[in-house]
Amino acid sequence: MSNPNDIRMIEFFSGIGGMRYGVEDAIRKQHQQQHQQQQSDEKILTSCIAYEISQYANQTYSLNFNEPISSYKNKYTAKSRKNIAKSSLPESSFQIYTKLIEQLKVKDVEGANIWTMSPPCQPFTTTRNAKQKDSEDERCNGFKAIMDLLRQLKTSTTTFEPPKWIFVENVKGFMGSNMIQEWYECLKECGYHWEEYLLNPTQLGIPNNRTRYYMLAERSNRFSTCATTNPYNTD
Repeated sequence: MSNPNDIRMIEFFSGIGGMRYGVEDAIRKQHQQQHQQQQSDEKILTSCIAYEISQYANQTYSLNFNEPISSYKNKYTAKSRKNIAKSSLPESSFQIYTKLIEQLKVKDVEGANIWTMSPPCQPFTTTRNAKQKDSEDERCNGFKAIMDLLRQLKTSTTTFEPPKWIFVENVKGFMGSNMIQEWYECLKECGYHWEEYLLNPTQLGIPNNRTRYYMLAERSNRFSTCATTNPYNTD
């Protein structure tokens, strides 16, 4: 990426904005380490588009980041799409949409260089009432739709490419599932390598004993993994 400060993010299953908060906090700390000055009202990201079906979550997201919930049907204009192609997005590029992931089209995800997601965990969780249908669970449909969008971007004849980075979070049971095998195949088809982690907040001094799965995928050869492996577990 020619401009390391040009971060154009899409947050799938965005909830109340936890992924965005983490990305912004990491960038902010990097700037501090590099002694870069930043105005208090300056945006950390170039853009961030959030997709979430829960109206209540979106209302909280809106309050967390002081941004209005947008109307999906008016999302794109010819001018805004032209700006995206130039990576010079208008201020309205910070938007929150109440939308099912499986209803998104390729045009809804063009122009971003980082995707973050925390897909529904119920198909993989070990809690008492979970049915653990894995990839057969209809709550995996959104994740499957993201795979389809990624493949479409790879084969698209437009100037847009798949995102440089993808970050995924889920429960520990996601590791070894049929769904993750499908995800591995999609990533390999689209030119990604990745690293995986099983991490627990207690390792960071946070009193919350909940091990979670994390993946950082990059469309490059920087990471050695391009096949099913055991994730790095610091327990």
